[in-house]
Amino acid sequence: MSKNYLSKTEDLSLGFDADESKRTKLVCCRLNKSEYATFTKNRGSVPQHEWVRMCVLRSIQPIISIENRELYMRLNKLLGAVGSIIKNDKTLTIEQETNLSEIKDAVKQLQRELVGKN
Repeated sequence: MSKNYLSKTEDLSLGFDADESKRTKLVCCRLNKSEYATFTKNRGSVPQHEWVRMCVLRSIQPIISIENRELYMRLNKLLGAVGSIIKNDKTLTIEQETNLSEIKDAVKQLQRELVGKN
């Protein structure tokens, strides 16, 4: 029996266009009912293909429950304000900058905890 095709491992460029931005590869997987329900719940209103691409490329936004969304956004504003002070206030001492950096870290930790409470 002759081999009429290239295996995926023999030529990794197979099917790719010279234009790097052109999407030419399709990735599939099968899910059971439970997995599909979780997938559908997590992606919300995002189309399936976009959600999968974001997951695979690790560009997905955190999933925040409705109850925590307002608090998450308020913490974001606080992060922005603290970051702005650190960046723009030239009169800060090293100790003050350190304290503000610790505040930023604590706020980010709170946000991570909110994301985990879906």
